[in-house]
Amino acid sequence: LSRERGFSCASGELEIRVPPGAPPGGRDQHLALLMARKLRGERGAAFLAAGTDGRDGPTGAAGATVDGATWDEAERRGLAPDRGIDEFDAGRVLGALGLLIPERHTGAHAGDLFLLRR
Repeated sequence: LSRERGFSCASGELEIRVPPGAPPGGRDQHLALLMARKLRGERGAAFLAAGTDGRDGPTGAAGATVDGATWDEAERRGLAPDRGIDEFDAGRVLGALGLLIPERHTGAHAGDLFLLRR
């Protein structure tokens, strides 16, 4: 990712391999938590990942938003964000922080939407 300041928009569909027995989760939530780690400490940085159909896996969420303070806040609260990534349990971490986007079925599917502000 470029460190250049500005706004980026992308779309597509992620493919992740989730191990058997992993908690229910969504690929957009997983990416959002990965981005929280990447953006850690960047003032003004923010990232959104969401399904355009209003769903992100079997979770009740459409995706999540994070910013440059998310990772440190998760650690401060004892949410173990590294474990959330390793165990494909990003929804637990992001839900506890109130960063999940509520599910809202749109009836349309144009992939996933990714917005980045740096």
